[in-house]
Amino acid sequence: MPVRDLRVRYRQTSGQPVLVRENRFLFLDATGASIWRAIDGKATVADIAVVLADNSRMRPGEALVAVVSLVFELEKVGYCRRQR
Repeated sequence: MPVRDLRVRYRQTSGQPVLVRENRFLFLDATGASIWRAIDGKATVADIAVVLADNSRMRPGEALVAVVSLVFELEKVGYCRRQR
């Protein structure tokens, strides 16, 4: 399950969701913002995808791909990690 790096801050800049850590910025779309808010250290990737699909017009498979893709990107830049 993904866990946020506690140094990362979520902000809205001119209505645009953005993650900030040490002068590094990652701008998110609405889907990315929903995924970020769902990363709580308790929900699995699959859990987050189910919530995303339920709250959007995405099919379950599309939601899973979106969650996996963003979590991979967040891990790559150090904004979250996987907890086992």
